[in-house]
Amino acid sequence: MSNRHLLVVAGPSGGGKSYFIDLLKMNALPPDITRLLPGGCAEWPLSEANNMMKEGLSEDALLAASSPGSGTILHYDITFIRRLALTDYNRDPFCAALLDAERIDIVYVKPEKQRLVQQFNQRREAHRRSKRFTHLLWADWIRLPLKRARQRRQGLPTHEAHELYDEPGFLDDCYAGWEVYLKKLTATVPNCRISIVAPAAGLDGAPSFVLQGPF
Repeated sequence: MSNRHLLVVAGPSGGGKSYFIDLLKMNALPPDITRLLPGGCAEWPLSEANNMMKEGLSEDALLAASSPGSGTILHYDITFIRRLALTDYNRDPFCAALLDAERIDIVYVKPEKQRLVQQFNQRREAHRRSKRFTHLLWADWIRLPLKRARQRRQGLPTHEAHELYDEPGFLDDCYAGWEVYLKKLTATVPNCRISIVAPAAGLDGAPSFVLQGPF
């Protein structure tokens, strides 16, 4: 990743990362946030950073849509590795690769924990309401048990994200572990800038984000 300018939009599942990217692509973010982002990044291609661990994707495959010397937006769920009972972000190949990057801008989407859980549950329920009853039966009674059986055979944890969110202290530990990694990243990569944003209502009352400051 050394020849690429990376914009990493990172945060917990359900925290608003995808919506942040949508507003970025529409040039609808608040001006104080936009000023901190790389010029022209709204036109950059988007990749799912967690696919390096989920699907064994290589760095080259992850960045295939961008040209050398240009930039890429990367969507990264900081809770995913914890579903695999991992707490060290350096064990995620994507995070390990970032340590070799030449230039990184990170937007850390950090909602307040109660708001996060509410957003996550609303999104999950909306997703379930969009599915047919037969699909939900198949997902809950066939696909999920088979998935958990396969994970147990592989010695992997069987928790789903919504189950982890219900565990006391899970989100505190997740935020703390991610911030430890960010400190190491900023000490290793000279051209690394991290901004923290949180979901908030905009001036027109529509969902937006507020800049909380640099990391």
